[in-house]
Amino acid sequence: MLLSACSGGSNRTPSEPSTIKIGVIIPTQGQSASLAASFEKAVRVSVDTLPDTTKHRYQLVVADAGGGTEEESKRAARQLVEEHKVAAVVGGISKVGEHVAPIATEAKVPHICICSIPTIGDGRYNYTNIPLAEDEAEAWVAEAKARGLRTIAILAQKYASVDGHVSALKIAARAAGLQVVYEYRFPAGATDFLKPMMAAGATNPDVYFVSAYEPSLTALGKQIQVAQKVHGKDLNVASIVAISLATDLRIFEGAWYTDSDLPRPEVFEQFLKAFPATELITHMMPYAYDSVRMFVDGIESDAGLVSYLQKLTRYNGSNGLITREPGTGNYRSTPVVWVVKDGCAEVQATGRTRPGCAPAYDPDADASQPANPHAPTRWDDPASRHRSAAG
Repeated sequence: MLLSACSGGSNRTPSEPSTIKIGVIIPTQGQSASLAASFEKAVRVSVDTLPDTTKHRYQLVVADAGGGTEEESKRAARQLVEEHKVAAVVGGISKVGEHVAPIATEAKVPHICICSIPTIGDGRYNYTNIPLAEDEAEAWVAEAKARGLRTIAILAQKYASVDGHVSALKIAARAAGLQVVYEYRFPAGATDFLKPMMAAGATNPDVYFVSAYEPSLTALGKQIQVAQKVHGKDLNVASIVAISLATDLRIFEGAWYTDSDLPRPEVFEQFLKAFPATELITHMMPYAYDSVRMFVDGIESDAGLVSYLQKLTRYNGSNGLITREPGTGNYRSTPVVWVVKDGCAEVQATGRTRPGCAPAYDPDADASQPANPHAPTRWDDPASRHRSAAG
């Protein structure tokens, strides 16, 4: 299904060249829909704020990949390249990108996937543009070491991009002398975390690493809150990206995670101006914004888009410098550490909050806490004390 089309840039005269279309493919259903919504806003802002000096007019054509299934993703990709004759495609999430890549190659249409699965990028027609799992893991482990954390309990959903983050984290942790003392993987949609939380607690980890999509993410966060109340202390909770996806960040007050940033103030202000009352998930936004600009730069160049991208190994974008090793298809950059403070996500180094985030934290705002299964029936019962300590 075609979602929409929009054009950007300034007013042009009728004598100017025909409009050039850039395809956008995102899932609008399922666990990645919230990410896709911010992704779409980013590409719209990127096109709408192009300078008046471009030689061509650019139009976005947005296609719906539904829930990201193979059939839906391929149908949307073919619609863009065969029906709308787009010059390039920028797409969101790994699952969709895996299905789009062979179609882009077949059609010889450049495709940038804002995703962290390196095999999607072939350096010919397909590229990825977001920190790879190992980039995120290195930043996460460096922060954990700086905080004096040595042991890790992992509670993570089974999913392609999450699998990559968990695997990279374990490798980086081992190399840095950190130890994973517990690991629990669960299917999408899981909401019962009592037993795994008790098992993780029994290992007394320095940090709980969580990674999931909704509704599992909120359910896990609430179970952690229960454990904190039982033991009368905060647990150290962290993730790679995942916490940024929480429906209500207040559930993860005090937690930290690694993710992308929007350090260029002029780009940050563009998002605030375009969507002043909307809290945006920044995870894919700077890379979506930059990928559109990379396409435009290539189309505007004398080299032609395909050759331009194949030769482009450095780009100063909205997230800072991104680089690509010659012969690879992965543009890489360095993530930053975010913390949840007063119900908002802010960059630890600067205190800058993500666009649209304003709520003050109220620990009693959400009354829908799960029952307290960790609490002993008698505090003087040794067996009950053991159950509590395991939580």
